[in-house]
Amino acid sequence: MVEGSLQSDRRRRELWAQHSKILLVQANHLADIHLTAILEHPNISKLKPEATQVLLKQALHEHSSAILEMSQNQYYVRRRPSTNPLPFVPATRLIL
Repeated sequence: MVEGSLQSDRRRRELWAQHSKILLVQANHLADIHLTAILEHPNISKLKPEATQVLLKQALHEHSSAILEMSQNQYYVRRRPSTNPLPFVPATRLIL
């Protein structure tokens, strides 16, 4: 049972790495996530009507977040630097 769970976790990490189109920002250890990666998430991709980059950008602008910010080119989203590090993340966290 535990071995299956480990394989499942490993598979999820592989899928995330393949499909997420992440640009790591080395200086701040922040991840910019492309809107396409959000749209490819299983929960988002099954929405009806279908979610698009235009609709996602519009939603992010109309319902701004205290935690998220858009990049200058409007195709990437990331956590605001002021929210790092989160209070529940230990300083000695494991970075994958």
